[in-house]
Amino acid sequence: MENILHLTSYPPQRCGIAQYSNKLVDALGQIAPSQGNFVIAFNGEIPRTDYGPRVIHQLDKGAPEQYLETVKLIEDYLPKDFFRVAQLQFENGMYGSHGQNIIPLLQGLKELGIPIVTTPHTVEGYQKDEPDNNERREVLQKVAYLSDRLLVISPTARKRLMDMYVDPEKIDVMWHGASDLNETKQ
Repeated sequence: MENILHLTSYPPQRCGIAQYSNKLVDALGQIAPSQGNFVIAFNGEIPRTDYGPRVIHQLDKGAPEQYLETVKLIEDYLPKDFFRVAQLQFENGMYGSHGQNIIPLLQGLKELGIPIVTTPHTVEGYQKDEPDNNERREVLQKVAYLSDRLLVISPTARKRLMDMYVDPEKIDVMWHGASDLNETKQ
C-alpha cells in the first residue's frame, strides 16, 4: 500500500505544527492522489468532534496508555502493510512533558514493521547539564534511534543531532516550511 500515517497535531487545533502538517498532507495528496494520507491527531484531554475526514484517530497527548492502545488498533483492524510509512512531527512537550509518551507508540509501530520518518521541530543544543535538558535530550535520542529517517529544518539541527551521537546517514535537511504546491510549480 502507498498509505502514509501522520502522527501530529492537526487543524482545527491552532498551532504551527498543526498548520505545517495540514500543508504537508495537502501537498502529498496533490502529488500522489492515489496515496492515502491518514492522521492520528494529538490533542488535550477532551476529544474533538471537529476534525476532518483525514483524522482517523485522536489521542490525549497526556495519556500514555492510549498510545499502546493505538498500536493494538492498527494491528487488529488494518491489513498488514497498510501503511508504507509513519511520519511523526516531534516537538518537546507535544507527547507528554518532554515527549516521552510517544516512545511506546514508536516501538509498537517498529514491531509492526512500519518505517518511521520523524521531523523534530526543535533540536536544542542541550549543553547545560540540567535535569530538564537531560530528559529532553534522552527522549530525542530515543526518538531518533527508533526513526528510520530524520528530517530537520536546518544544518544546525543536523549538527546538533550528530553531536548527540545520532547516525548522520539517517538525517536529511529539509528547509522549514511547506510551500503551496502551486507556488513551487512556477
